[in-house]
Amino acid sequence: MDFRLYDDLIEGIPTDLLVEDFAQGSSWTAVISSEFEGQGAGACMSFNEATRPASLGGVRRGMRLRDLAAASRSWNFREASLGVAAINAYYNAKSRLETLAGVSFGPDSAADPFLRYREAFSGKKVAAIGHFVDLETRVSPFCDLAILERSLREGDYPDEAAEYLLPGRDFVFITGCTLANKSLPRLLELCRGAFVVLVGPSSPCAPLLFGYGVSALSTLAFPGAAACLEAVGKEGCHRFVPSGIKVNFEAPPRG
Repeated sequence: MDFRLYDDLIEGIPTDLLVEDFAQGSSWTAVISSEFEGQGAGACMSFNEATRPASLGGVRRGMRLRDLAAASRSWNFREASLGVAAINAYYNAKSRLETLAGVSFGPDSAADPFLRYREAFSGKKVAAIGHFVDLETRVSPFCDLAILERSLREGDYPDEAAEYLLPGRDFVFITGCTLANKSLPRLLELCRGAFVVLVGPSSPCAPLLFGYGVSALSTLAFPGAAACLEAVGKEGCHRFVPSGIKVNFEAPPRG
């Protein structure tokens, strides 16, 4: 494996954007940047593992957003959370998303990927990387579902099962925080041929991900910096997600 996916995301960020603010809580991390029309706000689930030295000399307001985004490559996962949030401060900026053809905003049922694609995955072999809320009622009754997790619950497969379970799946929902823990590139390799949805606030709404095998993006944009920073103190996705606006972006048909 290599860092090509990360490098492409980092290099897509303009060099003149700066970090205006940031916050890191036990559950969520946020970065605010300057943007071409207002501000960009990005989030990532917080990882608290910091066993490896940080790659940056420290995070500061006024540093280049691209430099902080480079921390997404760090094996210090707490630092990597900041790096992914910096990536999302650019790619998930609402002012930028509004310029992209094919991007739709919630809050109707079409903004929930598990409802949006229910008809398509019904009767199929489905996997979820991450134990998303209410999978047992929203997804499992309609398909052959395997849930893979690091923090295991009853019925889950350990994430090491990915090598065995993902090849041959028809649909795969992957939590965006796999970008921070470096598992995303390999997961996408294992999912070749499947319809892959990258889900959650940690997911960059970046068209270049379609070239890596992602079929659709379901993420979060914030109406402003204040809403994003305030959300950092909220525990759990069920409290964090309502602070933003759900975003969906599907890869254009080939040909």
